[in-house]
Amino acid sequence: GFTISGLQVDSTGQCVGLFAHLNQGGIIKNVNVQVDIDSDQNKVGGLVGCSKGTIQNSSTSGNVTGQYCVGGIVGLASDDITSLDCTEPMNNIIAQGDGPGLVASSSSTVVNGVGDVGGAVGHAENLGIVNSHATGNVTSAGDQNTGGFAGQLDNSQVVFSYATGDVLGDDYDAGGFAGDIDSSIVSSSYATGDVSSGQYVGGFIGDTDEGDLNVVARFD
Repeated sequence: GFTISGLQVDSTGQCVGLFAHLNQGGIIKNVNVQVDIDSDQNKVGGLVGCSKGTIQNSSTSGNVTGQYCVGGIVGLASDDITSLDCTEPMNNIIAQGDGPGLVASSSSTVVNGVGDVGGAVGHAENLGIVNSHATGNVTSAGDQNTGGFAGQLDNSQVVFSYATGDVLGDDYDAGGFAGDIDSSIVSSSYATGDVSSGQYVGGFIGDTDEGDLNVVARFD
């Protein structure tokens, strides 16, 4: 694969990362990046700020700080164009390719944000996640949905994935794997980090909203 080290990103627009936007049908694969991102924007990721495509066999390390929808790999991920409102100018690289999801990818990035903060993904919507993991510590300051792997999972499917970092939430909905899950399936996955927050705290999931939920997982 390819390794990019010493990356510092300075952007005044939303969707902040090595790639600001990954278009629907886009693929990023075999990219390893060491990042240092300290942003006051939303939708901030170590590799991709806003993704409608696939990230495969890639990894991130270092530190990522943002506001809402902040993740070690991707800030906001969705294959639904109408739900992905990244309207700011594309100040970074745009990648092209085919297919939605997060596959065989990992993050050891330390992640800090305000809400929807995750070790790998800040907010995932209609996303397939397979054989991926996050090991960095995750901290939110002032709002909800903080998870070792994902801050929030909506209508998504996760399999063979795990999180081992500690999770520190400030308000509510904090989980070792995901802070909040809605209408999603998580199977053959686990979390081992320590979790603390104000309320709705879980070793695996902090809170679940309305809709179908199917979890087959473990936590230590």
